[in-house]
Amino acid sequence: HPDAVALAQHIESLNLPLADPRVYLTLALDDEFTQQKAHGAKDLVDATFRVIPEGAQAALDAAQVVDAERKWKSAESVTLAAAAAAAAAGASPIPFSDAAILVPIQLGMMAKISNIYGMSATDSKLAATAATAAAANHGRTVVLNLVKFVPGANVGALAISATVAATLTTAMGYAWASVCVKLTNDEVTAKDTKAIREMFLTELKKQVKLVRKEKPAGPTPA
Repeated sequence: HPDAVALAQHIESLNLPLADPRVYLTLALDDEFTQQKAHGAKDLVDATFRVIPEGAQAALDAAQVVDAERKWKSAESVTLAAAAAAAAAGASPIPFSDAAILVPIQLGMMAKISNIYGMSATDSKLAATAATAAAANHGRTVVLNLVKFVPGANVGALAISATVAATLTTAMGYAWASVCVKLTNDEVTAKDTKAIREMFLTELKKQVKLVRKEKPAGPTPA
């Protein structure tokens, strides 16, 4: 609207001592009356990230629903950090029976990804419990089937090497992020534990193969 443009130009002309003096004109939703399309929100989010303290960025990431790609990149960063930690833990092959030492790393990763997608603590706990229960209940079969596709696996000795630990953790991160997307888009609820278990295991199997090919599939933007 001309009045909005004029106001923005006036504010910018004041040369206020701001970190970013630009005025961002936004329209959150399409306006059927004026036929204007939604615009500006992503630019505003990007500008906000550039000026807020680093310690506040995680909260903004969780709150913003404009930029799905930014959320995905944040989830990817968390996933890769957890994978590196898992690889370090598996630097000396971990007997399958002792693989529980990876669980705190993986649960911490899932909690951080849940936070990125703005899930409540209650929903996050319900969903993560369902997902990890699925992995535990089907653990031996799932891991054996998946490990066969991962270089460095010793299926005969049931040993999880650094490569296997990192690959499985990476796949879990991508799989969990995909589940979080569906949860935040209301495609499934945290109380539907059966659906979450099935969804997570399906994604986990798919992601291990993709990670092995170095072509992980991230959450589909909403």
